[in-house]
Amino acid sequence: MQWYKKYSLNRFLYFYILFYCVFGVFLYNALDWSLIDEFSVFFIFILACFFRIRKLCRNREFIFFVLLYIFYLTYSLIRKVNPSLLGVILDSLQQIKPYLFFYSIYAINPQFTQSNKKYICKISLILSIAAFLLIVISGNLFFCFGHPTHYYNLLINYALLYFYFSDFTFKNRKITLLIILLGLISLKGKLYGEIVSFFCFLFCVKRKIKINLRTVIYAIILILLTCYLIWDRINLYIISGVDEENGIARALLYLRIPQILSDYFPFGPGFGTYANYFSGEYYSPLYEEYGLHKVWGMQEGEGLHNFIADAYYPQLVQYGFVGFLCFILFWKRRYYNVVFILRRTGSIKSYVFFCSLLVYILIECSTAPTIQTNLGLIPMFLLAVQENQKVI
Repeated sequence: MQWYKKYSLNRFLYFYILFYCVFGVFLYNALDWSLIDEFSVFFIFILACFFRIRKLCRNREFIFFVLLYIFYLTYSLIRKVNPSLLGVILDSLQQIKPYLFFYSIYAINPQFTQSNKKYICKISLILSIAAFLLIVISGNLFFCFGHPTHYYNLLINYALLYFYFSDFTFKNRKITLLIILLGLISLKGKLYGEIVSFFCFLFCVKRKIKINLRTVIYAIILILLTCYLIWDRINLYIISGVDEENGIARALLYLRIPQILSDYFPFGPGFGTYANYFSGEYYSPLYEEYGLHKVWGMQEGEGLHNFIADAYYPQLVQYGFVGFLCFILFWKRRYYNVVFILRRTGSIKSYVFFCSLLVYILIECSTAPTIQTNLGLIPMFLLAVQENQKVI
């Protein structure tokens, strides 16, 4: 009976990822299914609780995560920096979404057959080509996918799926990069840096990266090349954008980080207070406190705060120094686990995949809360599936 449950669960997760590739990513904007990722996380968590509750409860990292969430929710409700109860609760659910999904998938530990993997690769490739053709034929970068950023992130989602579920051959690595290159027509500067990083990891990394003079020099060259490719965006959002009178919302959100960290040391102002969607819907007093309430795109009122949730890192200010530390520790733990997999299996593929995914998320979250959106679930899904290799 146990093997049958495991088989049924694996089959369900296989069909789920195919369903999500189509309806949660490709048709997300066309169908306006704005809550599909929230329902997905909730359903997968219930599934994990029903079938894998013991594994969830034995995961000390997950228990720490739950306790941390309870602490911050209580802290936010008591401190009331944002007096809106609904705003605090809704933001708290949004903040934990990608991590709850990760721990749930990790507990379920789905296994895929070779046939499953090949079909996922085929679907990813077909949907990538279809997305590219839709943009080219329509001649409209906003057609079907809502925004050029959504279009190229969609392609990276499919590229990650293709790379993870295919064999680690030169041909498959080329196809992975070609899928990402289809996003060049989006004309988004951030993508150039991501393409450079994917290329370096896919074709240049042969063993675990060691921190030495040679590595540092390569990293500096890579960073300088990336900055050169996207200099116009850096100048707009970071250098020119921090002007107090005519500044850009995203740049000013970053500019206020040190001051808020200092004023609300060490736990931050709490949920629903800064740089996220619900802090705009249930307008946070923090914006007026720090002189951001008159910045275009960050004002109070319907349709006036569209640029409040314009990056992920400023949101971490809500949890103070502790929040930034927890974010770093989460990814540090993932890195140590993938190094363990590398040493145990001797295969460089898991290491290359993780480094590619990590750099993509780090770059992407600098100018968008991608990890919290529908486009953040597939990377977290793959991260959790891969991490289970350390216990196989």
